[in-house]
Amino acid sequence: MEKSEIENQKLRTQYRVHKIRAKCFFDKLREDNQDLLILSFDCQKNLPLPKVADQSAYYSRQFNSYVWTEDVASKGANEIASCLYHCLNHSNLDGKTKIRLVADGCGGQNKNSILLGMVAKWLHDTQHSIDQVEIVFPVTGHSFIPPDRVFAMTEKEIRRLETITNPETYIDIMGSNATIRRLVTEVPIFDWKSACRDVLKSTQTLHFQISKTKRHSELSSIKQNVAKSWFGEKFHIEMIFAIH
Repeated sequence: MEKSEIENQKLRTQYRVHKIRAKCFFDKLREDNQDLLILSFDCQKNLPLPKVADQSAYYSRQFNSYVWTEDVASKGANEIASCLYHCLNHSNLDGKTKIRLVADGCGGQNKNSILLGMVAKWLHDTQHSIDQVEIVFPVTGHSFIPPDRVFAMTEKEIRRLETITNPETYIDIMGSNATIRRLVTEVPIFDWKSACRDVLKSTQTLHFQISKTKRHSELSSIKQNVAKSWFGEKFHIEMIFAIH
């Protein structure tokens, strides 16, 4: 077989695998089950403030505009976990027994032990009949999720405005496509990082590398050390780092 034919066959195989992975992910995203609640979340890119036509008129330090500006809070794991915690507490879970969370694999915001610890704490405390939470991080190239459509509609409206000097302008535009939740004033920020440090091992001390993990499950039989005092026995979280 000639080299070019071998390369073509390799590309066709990679393409088929790509399509299979995409179908597997979107099947999980679109699954219709009355016992299942699917929540997808993502961070929109930073929006400049002020937004002006003349780039030289920008301030040396830009403000960025759930919504908050960078003078209110950062965009890290604590903030994302707090937003998700608020969403879980204010979602209609009647008749649901399982929650599936879908997000991209950004380590600083979504794919980390802080978010995992928050979900475990919420699952332990919830009064609803939820007995399982599944967290799905799609492989690179398959992370287009419903929030991205909302971001696209928002950014389309923003491009029509040449100048924006007030963060409320951004919020008004976002509000036409989504329900606005304001961090700090409406959604409290909790120190999940410190709380997790007290009950979870540091990722540097784990016996495996998270970046190389394809599927990781923690079952309800966990009773080790202080994890039981926080998570209790009602603990079934399944983390899927990649769909293969």
